Amino acid sequence: MALSLLIVAIVLLGVAAAPDLARLRSFAWFESWLLWLNQKLSPNGFWQGSLGLVVSIAPIVLGIAWLSYVLNAMFFGIFGFCLGLAALFYCLGPRDLRKRLFLPAPDLSAPQRPAFAFCRSDKISQQDQEEE
Repeated sequence: MALSLLIVAIVLLGVAAAPDLARLRSFAWFESWLLWLNQKLSPNGFWQGSLGLVVSIAPIVLGIAWLSYVLNAMFFGIFGFCLGLAALFYCLGPRDLRKRLFLPAPDLSAPQRPAFAFCRSDKISQQDQEEE
């Protein structure tokens, strides 16, 4: 559990510190892979069904699983940790995450109602009428 939290923290810091790495999170290679498979397998009818999904994803998943199995025993789990970092970093996608993850601070210059004001709307509405 602690390693998962560490992976998330490292990836979020990496996204914030190096926004130029967004190009590494591109899905263009997978689109090229699907186009190549479509050219090779389009005469066959199974490509359009669920078997086409298995054919398109299985080589990638099996390759990563085999690599993880072989290298995880050699390097005492460090490869698994790095694979978790890479997977989370890649799954965040190619969009600009600084705009989506790091929200701007609230405007403190505008007058704010207290949080409990929503629970007692009848008294607040009376106060608003008195102020007008």
